[in-house]
This record gives sequence, C-alpha cells and structure tokens, in this order.
Amino acid sequence: MMNYKQVTVLLVCSFLSLLAQVWAQDSTLVQEPHLHTKHVQETGQYRKPGAAVWLLGEQIREAYVGEQGQLQYQIQTKAATGVVRVTVSVKGSSAVIDIAAASYEFDLSQGPAKLIFDYDAQALGTSYLNFYIEYQGSARAFVRAVEVVDEMALQTRQLKSLTTKSETGKLRYHDMPAQETVSPSSADKTQ
Repeated sequence: MMNYKQVTVLLVCSFLSLLAQVWAQDSTLVQEPHLHTKHVQETGQYRKPGAAVWLLGEQIREAYVGEQGQLQYQIQTKAATGVVRVTVSVKGSSAVIDIAAASYEFDLSQGPAKLIFDYDAQALGTSYLNFYIEYQGSARAFVRAVEVVDEMALQTRQLKSLTTKSETGKLRYHDMPAQETVSPSSADKTQ
C-alpha cells in the first residue's frame, strides 16, 4: 500500500507528464517575444510610453518662511489641438498653495494651457504639487516642489556647492572669478 507522500509525488509526476504532452502537440502555447515597436521613434530609440505632453516650469521653488509668490506652469503637447485634462493635488504642509480647483480642462485650439498658483511659505519643509495630465487617451504624472528654507540652510547649501572632494578624499576648491578695485586714496594710506 502507498503512503500519502508517494501518492502526492505520483500525481505531480503524472500531471507534469500530461502537461508536457499537451504543450508538444499545441504550438499556440508558445508565445513570441513581446517587442515595444509601438514606442520606437524614427531614430530607432525606445521611448517610454505615455502621453505626448510636458509640464514646463520650475522643478523646485525655494522660498523663505513668510514669503508669498506665484508658481507658473505651462502644458506643452506635440499638437496644438485637442483637450488636456489636468488633476492637481498638494502634499505637505510647509507651504499653503492656493488651488482653485482640483481638476482643470484646457482646449488647446484656444491657446497654450497655463496654470498659475499662489503660495504662502509658512514653515520649514517641502510641499509637493502632483500633476496628472491626460491627453489623447494617454496620461503622464509630474511632481513639482516648493521647498521652504531659512537663511542659514540656504547659505550652507551654497557653501557646500563650492567645495567637493576629490578621488583621494581631500577637499578640492572651485576657482571663482573675482575682481578687486583699489581707489587712489586707499593706496596712499598704505604707504
């Protein structure tokens, strides 16, 4: 008499044998490799699928606590016709960004699609604007940021950008152009 393990092994082997016979007889089970020919441009380079739409404007806006201003974005498409639908949301609480509506619709035949938002930088941190843009049946997502900084953080960031470490680990300084003007009266005092 066979035990539980022997029966299980026998059933699995029988199933695999049957499956192999079916595959050998039915050639429709063999799939051709999937090619992304739809997204290959004339140059032969692969292009990521998605809507042919771009969001122009600042990637990151740096603002000081208490600063108020405007964020301006423009939607660009390959064709100047059709309808663009935009959904905007804000994440983060460092800047209050005034969004009149969560969804916008633009008819491109009436001119370029422009979005203008007012902001009020209230606390240190980063707020993100998330854009979801639909055009001609496809969609793309974009993220823009408002980074609220203080004076010290901005100066530290500028100082770090002036120095880098070389491959040996030693600090390397970038040469910066400088100009000195000497007035005749100050030259007389040093002599």
